[in-house]
Amino acid sequence: KSSLTDRVRIAQGDARHFDANAKFGVRHFDRIYFSYTLSMIPDWYEALSHAHGLLSPDGELHAVDFGQFEHLPQSIGTVMFSWLRHFGVVPRAGLADAGERLAEAHNGACSFDRSHLGYDWRLILRNTG
Repeated sequence: KSSLTDRVRIAQGDARHFDANAKFGVRHFDRIYFSYTLSMIPDWYEALSHAHGLLSPDGELHAVDFGQFEHLPQSIGTVMFSWLRHFGVVPRAGLADAGERLAEAHNGACSFDRSHLGYDWRLILRNTG
């Protein structure tokens, strides 16, 4: 029986310039995940675009992050944005558009979903071979 340490490897790197070959000896990944991180990367679009370029021909990129709180009362949304800014977190209002642009540029597919309150947004980019 193999443990996760036999199957999972972790490496640290800059999401905008991550070198998969140097870190893992591979050129592409089947799955890439961004979990509440794009809102903390100043050049988040460059990071997203670079990761999309690291996908295998049938690979998927999944991103979940803070939304725009668009279905919460405005006062609560204002408090949420202020609280997050205190920690250097900036929810990315352009996430859906960025996904569509990347999918179109790479002949892929994009799906985008919002939670019912707009607290979180979910993006999936798929390469279509």
